[in-house]
Amino acid sequence: MRVNAVTVGTSKPRELAGFYARLLGAGVGGADDDWVEVRVPGGFTLGFERKRVSGRRHSTWTSRSTTWTRR
Repeated sequence: MRVNAVTVGTSKPRELAGFYARLLGAGVGGADDDWVEVRVPGGFTLGFERKRVSGRRHSTWTSRSTTWTRR
């Protein structure tokens, strides 16, 4: 099996697509207010779709207060 595309939900699809395009040396295409594609050399496509969620809470998994436990 070969994965050719992945779609990510985000509140800022243009900004996130721009970041990954610069990071990967890729081009941006298929852009509108709710959808942006990043075409990576080699045929892979990253899709960024606007995700509208009311009452959204930001992730806290990267906060400094996170404690990791080894088992």
